[in-house]
Amino acid sequence: AENGLSGHTYFPHWGLPAALAFTVLVGLVAAPGSMPSWLARLPRRRWEIGCSAVAIGITAIWLLPDVYRDQNLIRANFDVQYNLMFSADDILSVADGRSPLVNYIGQYTSLLPYAVAPILGLFHYTIAAFTGAMTCLTLAGFLCVHRVLRRVTRDPRTALALYVPFVAVSVYPIAIFGDQRLSEAADYAIFPLRYLGPCVLAWLCARHLDGAAPGRRFWLFALGGLVALNNVEFGLPALGATFVALLLAAPPDRLLRRTVGLARDIVLGVLAAGAVVCVLTLLRAGALPNFGYVTYYARTFGIAGIGDLPMPPLGFHLVIYMTFVGALLTAVVRARRAASGATLTGML
Repeated sequence: AENGLSGHTYFPHWGLPAALAFTVLVGLVAAPGSMPSWLARLPRRRWEIGCSAVAIGITAIWLLPDVYRDQNLIRANFDVQYNLMFSADDILSVADGRSPLVNYIGQYTSLLPYAVAPILGLFHYTIAAFTGAMTCLTLAGFLCVHRVLRRVTRDPRTALALYVPFVAVSVYPIAIFGDQRLSEAADYAIFPLRYLGPCVLAWLCARHLDGAAPGRRFWLFALGGLVALNNVEFGLPALGATFVALLLAAPPDRLLRRTVGLARDIVLGVLAAGAVVCVLTLLRAGALPNFGYVTYYARTFGIAGIGDLPMPPLGFHLVIYMTFVGALLTAVVRARRAASGATLTGML
């Protein structure tokens, strides 16, 4: 309704049967002994390289319609033009001499402008540079999800099979106007200003649980603190989810000791993230950050109720919620039973 598409059917009537058929196909492909012998003999490294290349290619193709230039933005759909104003304002605030958390309140992001704006300056802050940079960051966020699936499944084929529908559903066209494909990826306030940080944090959390770098929990929580300061609505839940993931991945007999250690590390990590931001703003603006600005828009929208629409008692949203509940319960059961595979337990 917010985009003027009230009553729009987002998925075709054949979507559910196709999804079920795809699920069965993935199960058959991933089953032991299902591959032809000549494919099974291929070196694992080739599977890794091939599946990763396919994941990158598919994601890039899906995201290409979201790159606009100065010449064609005028012909873009109004939703693209309208949303671009707010996401571009946040990123280009640094180019305009502002400093987020000091004399600029970011609606969607507080820290990303410091990193992205100088790069855009090399290309004279053109529309093509901005939309191209946002799309590249979106690509990076999606590939973080692919790497999470790769570590959880421990099979590049299964990870790719699960990743393809994830990308397709995430950027499924909400509407088609001529040769334009309007999807959520065209609103850069969603991808990547909100989701990039949580996706990177999830990838590093999966690596940590799998025994890879970062080996120390402090660094994971320090990054989580930066993600939360960048966008509190998505970053704070991601930080909390990281804490729970590391907690559930511990053996049940060490739960209390693990909880105390994690509480210490998350406090130290968040304090370190805050210190980094303080040093950043002091060097740039000569002033300490106002951390109250982090929740300014969340409080504004929450109090004003902007964009809030009543939800029906029954609907597809219940399927989404129950999926989350099922994942959480599965993780708790695995943790209680000390099931093998801490990475899967934690990421669930």
